[in-house]
Amino acid sequence: GAVPAIGPNGEIYLSWSGPLGIMFDKSTDGGQTFGNDIFVTSQPGGWDFSIPGIYRANGMPITTCDVSNSPYRGTIYINWSDQRNGLDNTDIFLIKSTDGGETWGAVKKVNDDSELRHQFFTWMTIDQSTGYLYIVFYDRRNYTDNQTDVYVAKSTDGGETFINFKISETPFTPISSIFFGDYINIAAWNGKIYPIWMRMDGTSLSIWMCTITEPTKIGLTYKQGWNMVSLPVGIEDARKDNVFPSSVSGLFTYELSYIIKDILEFGKGYWLKFPLDDIIQFAGSYIDWDTILVNTGWNMIGSLSKPIEVRNVTSIPAGLITSNFYEYDGIGYTVVDTIKPGHGYWVKVNLPGSLILSSSVAQFTSDQIQIKATGELPPAPPIDENKLIPKKFMFEQNFPNPFNPSTLIRYSLPEKSYVHLKIFNILGQEIAKLVDGFQDSGIKEVVFDANNLQSGVYYYRIYAVDPISESKLFFKESKKMVLIK
Repeated sequence: GAVPAIGPNGEIYLSWSGPLGIMFDKSTDGGQTFGNDIFVTSQPGGWDFSIPGIYRANGMPITTCDVSNSPYRGTIYINWSDQRNGLDNTDIFLIKSTDGGETWGAVKKVNDDSELRHQFFTWMTIDQSTGYLYIVFYDRRNYTDNQTDVYVAKSTDGGETFINFKISETPFTPISSIFFGDYINIAAWNGKIYPIWMRMDGTSLSIWMCTITEPTKIGLTYKQGWNMVSLPVGIEDARKDNVFPSSVSGLFTYELSYIIKDILEFGKGYWLKFPLDDIIQFAGSYIDWDTILVNTGWNMIGSLSKPIEVRNVTSIPAGLITSNFYEYDGIGYTVVDTIKPGHGYWVKVNLPGSLILSSSVAQFTSDQIQIKATGELPPAPPIDENKLIPKKFMFEQNFPNPFNPSTLIRYSLPEKSYVHLKIFNILGQEIAKLVDGFQDSGIKEVVFDANNLQSGVYYYRIYAVDPISESKLFFKESKKMVLIK
């Protein structure tokens, strides 16, 4: 039952079930030679035992090694099952070594039930982007007969503790006269976990899998005033007010000049203002690489879910010439050598192309960007529009247009007004009221979400009246928008 693993320096580790129990050996020369076999732990009941309804069952050990950059890098784990707790109580176990397999710690029980039930056919993997352990196995904790579920156990602390969760939708009942198969498996990367298993319905065998997505959680601090921000994780609702609810400005990006957006895109950098220092919690899918389109001149770019060094940034075309990378510290610009999650950065390029950000070290030197410092600083932060008093009433075309499913409507009020902003269909019927109340002077924006509407032409109309005498009309205007789904 030997299943080898590779260590952080190319070591070959493997364990197996023998007459004495679970044994271990390693090679540090690519498998040319091995050392002395090391006894790891006993395996009561042996590696071949009886499970009701299963033609043949074994507890073969699975070996893995953490080669991630987690605190547990280099730790070797062995996972197996045996009947040390009774012939009617097969369990899943783990043991680990933190010194290259020379010594081994205490045996840990992986399944967290307290019943006399069978857990069997185990397999283990490590998400090498996080160092998290995942173990899949069949489980009968919920039944007194041979009905069987499939569970996954997860450890985020180097195998010290586990949480268990069921992944199969319904149980199945194997029968011993049909060979069920004695393997199961699991793979994981970047918070995506892929277990695979068998089930038996009557005499019919089938293979199943599911995808488990772990949210990446990152907490970041932003300073009072202007900040350059970006998305550090992939999330479904990337509207500015959802991601940065405490911000007090529009979300500015740069496309030859500053423009306001309502929805953040991964890989892009933005300006955003906060009234006080704030800690923002992000939860979403882990992102370890991205290809960011850039135009000739200055660009605001985003980040990944982990820090990467600027010297590892590559480009298409290869060898794109760039300026230094700049961040904003609340006072002015400083040159950086690391792109950190959740922050935005300025960079100037000599040609249109793409910058490739990857948490892996650049593979080819020829693809790396060529940084040439010129001393030129990026554009200044945007003007704080909340402090601007427009000179006249303005009603802008919605952006984007056509749109799907939401669009931004922007207007300017030179003085305090009672504002009505409504949406109408092509028949002139009112279908939405976006604003109905007093507003101070300034540049305003509102998002129209047409998720529940059909494709077509719609109209949006604004009335701004004197807040003292509502019979006095300051301003009115209508514009057309197009929804395309």
